[in-house]
Amino acid sequence: MNLIRSPWFLIAAVTFVRAVVAATTELVADEAYYVAWSERLAAGYLDHPPAVAWLIAAGTTLFGRTEIGVRAPALLSIAIATWVASRVVRALGGDSRAEWRTVAMISALPATNAAAVLMTPDTPLYLASVLALWAGISALRGDKVVVWVLFGLALGAAALSKLTAGLLVVSLLFVASRPLRPRAAIALGVAAVVASPFFAWNIANDFVPFTFQARRIDFVFTPGNFFALAAGQLAIVTPCVVALVVSALRKRRTPGAHVAFLRWSTVLPLALFGAISLTAHVEPNWPAPAWTGALCLAAVDWPETARWARLRYTVVLPAVVSAALIALVWIGPASIPNAARLRGHRAFAARVAAATDAEMILVPSYQTASLLRFYLPPGKTAWSTGENRRPSQYGLWPWPVSKRTAHFDEEGRPSATAER
Repeated sequence: MNLIRSPWFLIAAVTFVRAVVAATTELVADEAYYVAWSERLAAGYLDHPPAVAWLIAAGTTLFGRTEIGVRAPALLSIAIATWVASRVVRALGGDSRAEWRTVAMISALPATNAAAVLMTPDTPLYLASVLALWAGISALRGDKVVVWVLFGLALGAAALSKLTAGLLVVSLLFVASRPLRPRAAIALGVAAVVASPFFAWNIANDFVPFTFQARRIDFVFTPGNFFALAAGQLAIVTPCVVALVVSALRKRRTPGAHVAFLRWSTVLPLALFGAISLTAHVEPNWPAPAWTGALCLAAVDWPETARWARLRYTVVLPAVVSAALIALVWIGPASIPNAARLRGHRAFAARVAAATDAEMILVPSYQTASLLRFYLPPGKTAWSTGENRRPSQYGLWPWPVSKRTAHFDEEGRPSATAER
């Protein structure tokens, strides 16, 4: 086999490049927030299920409390997910060329590269979702109990990653015919057992993740959010890949519940988030994992979608966009907000540390507090006072033991010093 045409070689090469980026780029605020979670392991948190914190704890245990330690689970998760996606294509009847196309397209997408170098709940959700796609179509085609159990394990892992994993369950229920329902019940039962720690935590904590996320919906018609979400999807998936996926969803004619499952796994999340965006802001990354199922269909249906099935459109263009985003982070001007969020945190923490001899730095937002916690020198830590009115996990944790504190604003300017 030509090494260049090997999916394994492509995955390894792309993972190496991502690792360089991950190791040389400072954490974003959300990543630092999840690191704070990982230092207080639990079965659930205010915003999300616990998988992201568990994985970060494993990564920092193995590789140290560094950027690469935080992001190593993301690099590995997306590499595995990309390979599993190629197995989805094989299960659909695709050949080795279809497998390589799948790996190439997924590896080039800005959405996938972001999930690989930024450790967020989207990363374990992406891996669990792709595993669920593979196990789901294998179960729906072969109807073996062991595969249904694997399907349940993947669904449970998805439920431990992000609340939107429930859409995979709904997709299964849409396609499970009467003869398949007992088997589907096995999968759902296994998923419930796997996710039971998170369910139990919710019962003990008044289902705060669900109520927290529900409060994001304002029920005020704001169509501008919908167009912002659409523009975000075009940016992180690229227009040509979106056109390819839409064409594949329209033209796929192969019968079977497994194909319907892949369709629903794409259409349902996109439709739901599109509807939500009419009354609330939806981040572009939230529906990103949904594109994988239809992308696998497109890789198999390559001749039928020939208009858009050209590597320069579906691989080269997304790769160029991904490279441009990396360049923006590394060399872009600090005045660009998203680039600034990826740079300067270590210097900011050093400046704050030099301005006070206090052990505890108090700042209004959880984002700034989390970044300071990660980058402050040993002997100093930070906490959020919650004065920015945005609820966070800091509000659920008990206040830290009494230490000499110093209050700073979001710009790193001292505002008060007090004993607590």
